[in-house]
Amino acid sequence: MSEEKERPKLELIEKAEAEKPDPFDPKNLTIELDSTVAAKKVLLRVPCRKPGKSEFIRVRDTPGFTLTCHLVTLDREFFLVAPGCAGYVPQDHLLPFKLSLALTRGDVLFFWPIRQPGPDDKENGWWSSANEICELAKTRWVRVISNQASGMYEAAIAEVALKEPQWPENKSMGDLLKLAFGKNLIDSLDHPILQQLYGQV
Repeated sequence: MSEEKERPKLELIEKAEAEKPDPFDPKNLTIELDSTVAAKKVLLRVPCRKPGKSEFIRVRDTPGFTLTCHLVTLDREFFLVAPGCAGYVPQDHLLPFKLSLALTRGDVLFFWPIRQPGPDDKENGWWSSANEICELAKTRWVRVISNQASGMYEAAIAEVALKEPQWPENKSMGDLLKLAFGKNLIDSLDHPILQQLYGQV
C-alpha cells in the first residue's frame, strides 16, 4: 500500500526533472540590460607624471590650477613635501617643481611636474623647454618630444582642429592634490620616506 502511495510522488519528481530547463541554454541565461540607467565616471586618482611620448595634451589655464612646490622623487614616484617638513628633507632630494594640471585627448587627468631651477642651479634645457611647452599647451594641443641630441624637449602641435578639453568643474585644486598625493604627502617627521632617506628603514 505504501508503494502505491509513493509512486505518484516519484512520477512527479521524474516529470519535474525531465521538464527542468537546460542550465546552459543561452536563452535561459540571457539578461536584459537597463539602458536607461544614467552613469558618470568617478575621478578616483590623479597621477603625477610626465606626458607620454605619444599623447597630445592640454594644460589648464585657469588661475589657481598651477602649484610651485617641493617634491621628492624616489623610484620614479613623486612625494609632495609640506612646507613645515622641507627643512628635514635631505637637500639633495628636496627639489623645486611646478605642478600643472594637464589632460590627454582620452580625458586622462594628471599633474605634469616640471623641474624648476633652484638658487644654485644652472640653466637646464630640459627644464626651460618643458616650461615653454607647458605654456603653449594652455591654448594648443601639443605632444612633448624628447630630443636627446639637443638636450631639450620639442613640441609637436596638432594640425587638425580638436575639441576643447573638458575640465572637471566640481573639483578644486585641493581636491585634485589630495587625489594625487593623498598617500604621498610628507607632512610629519616619522614619514616612511624620510626614514628611508636617512637610512632608518
